[in-house]
Amino acid sequence: MPAALKNNAIDQELSNLAGKSFTDHSGPFGFRPLISNASLTDEFEEIRKGRYQFIKDAWLSLSPTDLASFVSVAGNEIEAANLFTTANLNLILARESMISNYPGTSSPGTMDIDISNLTTTKFEITASGAITTVPAGTTLLILATYQRKSGQIFTDPNNYSPIAQIAEGTDLSSPLDLIDEWKEYFGQITLSKQLCIKSVLIDNSNGARGTAYFSCAVASPVIDFFIFDDSGNFLIDEVSNFLTYPNH
Repeated sequence: MPAALKNNAIDQELSNLAGKSFTDHSGPFGFRPLISNASLTDEFEEIRKGRYQFIKDAWLSLSPTDLASFVSVAGNEIEAANLFTTANLNLILARESMISNYPGTSSPGTMDIDISNLTTTKFEITASGAITTVPAGTTLLILATYQRKSGQIFTDPNNYSPIAQIAEGTDLSSPLDLIDEWKEYFGQITLSKQLCIKSVLIDNSNGARGTAYFSCAVASPVIDFFIFDDSGNFLIDEVSNFLTYPNH
């Protein structure tokens, strides 16, 4: 039987992967993922609340063959425990099922995702590199920060918390709006303040992470364009408000 995993070690690794605010179990954040698979929701919620018993139980219940699959890659049992923990935390964050047998190493690569539009009503991201569709067999994990004054840099991994998981095959050549996901975690976006995202691909088979890509933006005002008819008259609605584009 492998040596038991420790709560503090799991907590530290989860903090590295998902940010301190995600693992601040007594904090004010109330993020609730909206997914249909109840068991995966439970696992996501369990780690968010610092309840790791199911991970520890899964590790202790590994068969000799399954344990050997982690040891053969990691080199020894201590590192195998770290690999098991990291792989399965990544899979839970990606809302994928845990693994008990390590299928081998992989490199999911990088997907460049930029914040293309940030206002008080829009938080749009767009693929900016050669890869515009989430590759098969991977999940794109989007982690975001809260807002700070413009120009302040987010370098601490603890500043980034997971707000969205984007499935394989999703085309991001056109903007995807994550305003609801960000607001559910952090609240209202404030003008003239900066936030950043970290996008990272996760291999759905083994929980391996690709290289993270960072993008930051400052929330700007929504610019309205008045709509007028062929005679140059501004159009109004039934309560005499000017019609504008975009209409919000």
